[in-house]
Amino acid sequence: MDSVNVNGVGSFVPSICRLKIFYESPRIGAGGTSRSMVDFLKHNITSLAQSRPYIEFNVVHRRGAPELEATYNNGSTRNIICSKLNAKQIKEKTAELCDGSGSSATGRKFAQPVKKGAGSQRDLVNPTWNPFHSKDVYRPVLG
Repeated sequence: MDSVNVNGVGSFVPSICRLKIFYESPRIGAGGTSRSMVDFLKHNITSLAQSRPYIEFNVVHRRGAPELEATYNNGSTRNIICSKLNAKQIKEKTAELCDGSGSSATGRKFAQPVKKGAGSQRDLVNPTWNPFHSKDVYRPVLG
């Protein structure tokens, strides 16, 4: 039984499922680290949400540094602190999070084993005993 792709159904499954945007409204007369995040929210968030309708966007007001938090389908999350970025850089970071796969930044695939320790790659001096290749095998005498 073969599976056939019909009308493009199932051809695109995005790896990101949610993007949370945390910001703090800047106080009057204060510099604030969230000014660029507020500018990004005023001018760019609607076009970003319309271009990516498959992502759930959550805009959360809280105290602290502005932050982007992406949640991916494989269960991983990535956080980016945006306190020293301008609105253009925040837009680039959101595009990077939306187009990313959620895997680790080391480039290692999930199914690859992790090599631990500084062990030797050479074979042992005495190879393991195998009953099928050994000369000293017990063979019963029939008869």
